[in-house]
Amino acid sequence: MKKFIVFFSFSFLMSQVSFTGNTETRIGESKTGFYYNETLVNTNMQYENFVNWLQFEFSDPPELGRSLNGLRKLRMEYNNNNISLKMGDLYEIWKRGIILNSIDDQAIDRDTGIRGLSFDYYSDDFTVQFITGKAKVWQSSIYAIGYSDRIHNYLTSYNMYGVNMNYSLGSHQFGSSFLQSKEIHPNSLADTLDVKNQLLSGSYGFSNSFYDFYAEYIMNRSFEFNDDEEYYEDHAEG
Repeated sequence: MKKFIVFFSFSFLMSQVSFTGNTETRIGESKTGFYYNETLVNTNMQYENFVNWLQFEFSDPPELGRSLNGLRKLRMEYNNNNISLKMGDLYEIWKRGIILNSIDDQAIDRDTGIRGLSFDYYSDDFTVQFITGKAKVWQSSIYAIGYSDRIHNYLTSYNMYGVNMNYSLGSHQFGSSFLQSKEIHPNSLADTLDVKNQLLSGSYGFSNSFYDFYAEYIMNRSFEFNDDEEYYEDHAEG
């Protein structure tokens, strides 16, 4: 496959407003005759304590995934002293990413971002983050209708909230996290599966000039919604 990538960045400064951005264009053609052309445009505008991020996509078709021409992602941030507030498309990694690891990897068309709200408080030795929102994650499955090696055909919906805390005492780091996710899993062979997962973790880390040590213990409970009784019961299969 022949592939070309063009990257361009730009910035402007107008009084108290700063505007930066970049553009990436990917063009390619395979030996079988498949041609794609996709362009991503990222813009960041900052005014005092406010930051606005917009991402546009123009693809018809992209290398992987569905075609889109218009606004793809957006986020508004407010930062002031020890607090931070984010609204829109969120990408967060808690600790080593075992409980929460939301990323956008366009190279493999994998987007696990959360659209919602995040509130952070941080000081010299203590940080806490609360997050809530929804996520829609596409993936490919041979067990779902319309399988394709280029466009995902299986959608899972998540409705989640959680809190992540970290405390530092010298070279020691202590942490705790809780995340609950209500998930809807379509099933082509049976009814849609409505599941609730709860993750609770505790972690400890130590670092010095010679080595780093990190350990995390996670407890996971799963519940399945009982349509007849209309409540969540323990999911026997984990």
